[in-house]
Amino acid sequence: MDICARATNLLWELKRSKILPPYNQNAVQEIIQEIKKDAEIVKSITSDPSNFVLARNAAGDLKPVPSPATRFGLEIRIGIIQRNKRCVLAYLHTRAQILQSLWWESGPSVSEDLLVLLSPSEVTFFREYNDMVTDYSTFVWVLLSFIPHYFLIVFF
Repeated sequence: MDICARATNLLWELKRSKILPPYNQNAVQEIIQEIKKDAEIVKSITSDPSNFVLARNAAGDLKPVPSPATRFGLEIRIGIIQRNKRCVLAYLHTRAQILQSLWWESGPSVSEDLLVLLSPSEVTFFREYNDMVTDYSTFVWVLLSFIPHYFLIVFF
């Protein structure tokens, strides 16, 4: 079993591609299922009293604490969960950044070739990003998507 392999491969797939690759819904769902499975394992470990030993705290009271082996196993599982979450969030964040830069490069219109590569939530993100920039541009009375053909210097 390769730990976090699917999540790492998802990021490498995005990094290796010169263009925006299709949204990999299957991989994201597999990683989410892996996170849920690991969370259930953590829950079962922490709910089993045999995984705990009694130890005295600073006040001298006996409290149940995880045994060293249990603590080590929990730290590993929680680390796996956190890494998988970070990888999925990095994947989604990078795709969102690509969509934002695409808006600034080509404007609010999206080609059909690109629409095929996006998930429904990414299409919604792109449209809402366009609406937000348009609203702000209207509010400040500046055409933000305009690129001047000359070097613009502003003095204060």
